[in-house]
Amino acid sequence: YNTIPYSAGITSTADFPYSRAYYNTDAYLGGIGRNIMRVRDGFVTGVGYKRVYGKYVGVYQNHLVVAHFAEGAYNAISGVVDSYNAATTPFSVAWSDLNNPDAFFSTTVNEADQYEMPYNEYPDGLNAGVTGMGLLGRTWYIYLSDSMSTMDYVGLPNVMQILPAFPVGSIFDSGLVVTRNGHYFIAKDNIYYFDGTRPQPIGDPVR
Repeated sequence: YNTIPYSAGITSTADFPYSRAYYNTDAYLGGIGRNIMRVRDGFVTGVGYKRVYGKYVGVYQNHLVVAHFAEGAYNAISGVVDSYNAATTPFSVAWSDLNNPDAFFSTTVNEADQYEMPYNEYPDGLNAGVTGMGLLGRTWYIYLSDSMSTMDYVGLPNVMQILPAFPVGSIFDSGLVVTRNGHYFIAKDNIYYFDGTRPQPIGDPVR
């Protein structure tokens, strides 16, 4: 219900989602005050049997995927609160159980789990963590400011296999543009297009 920033540059208090995804007939919004929100039958609710917080949200192989992931922690005064940790949370990627986008608690018999991405080495993007993620073909790609990784569904016991892919990444939060045929992003030295083979600069080098 907020307006977009005024064209003359006046500061806006709008808090927009960093990402959105669709699972069956539900819509998911990520990063609104770190809340993961679900829109179902005209109602907006939180997500998770134990409240889920994060910045980016997506759907991959019938799992809800959340980056900058943290679960709710109980506080005697405030109730359930975000357990955000500045050192680790930006690098945390979690996925729900198969066909159950509310179950993020990992057991030996379900497919929910989480993974901590390697820390950034690019100084200007220090501790930015995950800067975007999205599907291309049958592979889920996770971007840091200095690299990208692949995530593939392999089933139990590991469920997801995350591997480094290329030493180039998206340096800005929410700077990844996902299209049907490829991804566009701004890296530290250029604007890139990635079609699933190799990231290709699309112009003269820029910073």
